[in-house]
Amino acid sequence: MCTVKTGFAPKKIMYSENKKKWYKERYRQRKEHSLCTKCGKPAMTNKTLCKECAEKRKKKYREDREFFKAQGLCPKCGKSKLFGSEKTCPECLAYAEKVNAKHANKVAGSKEAYYKQLYQKARQRYDEQNLCVMCKIRQRAEGHIHCEECLEIRRIKGREIRKQQEKVGITRSERPAYGLCYRCGNPLDRDGKLCVKCATKAVSCLPKFRNTDVWKKNNNLLFGGKQDDKI
Repeated sequence: MCTVKTGFAPKKIMYSENKKKWYKERYRQRKEHSLCTKCGKPAMTNKTLCKECAEKRKKKYREDREFFKAQGLCPKCGKSKLFGSEKTCPECLAYAEKVNAKHANKVAGSKEAYYKQLYQKARQRYDEQNLCVMCKIRQRAEGHIHCEECLEIRRIKGREIRKQQEKVGITRSERPAYGLCYRCGNPLDRDGKLCVKCATKAVSCLPKFRNTDVWKKNNNLLFGGKQDDKI
């Protein structure tokens, strides 16, 4: 009565298992030879994908997350329904907490130390490869830590935030007059227009920016310095 189904089921299972083994073996071989595990082209440094496949995967993940959000589903798993102000489902949150706690115990016993170490390693790798710290794929723009595309995204978001703040009644140029930091909008804790945190960050970025051709060109235009032949 069910001879056809019972006869084909074991073959189908064997075929799927063999296919999984073949994919795993192909993944291992390509990874060993520094090839893209997706298409077989040369992979990026310390990566398993090439630049094209990495951009495609990131675009797909972004589209999937937006689709799940529009449907009211968890953007990570795409299965559970979200309620109220939830951004991810309880199951995904619990899994993330479990993984983070496991890695934190290996490092220094605290999440802060673990995240700080992860950030330092990632930032060092991005600096060595001159990669954008936002998309982690494209090359940085001159004198910046972001690429041109991510810089434009940040500018658009910055303009939107400033428009919202202007609706409240305080523009960015008026912040210091109200005792607020010109850059972040937090209360000032020092003399000047910037708070201690923003001022320290601005000063630390000066040596890097002064070595770029962009700063030299702007400095020459403002103060009438000697023009560089390369500029």
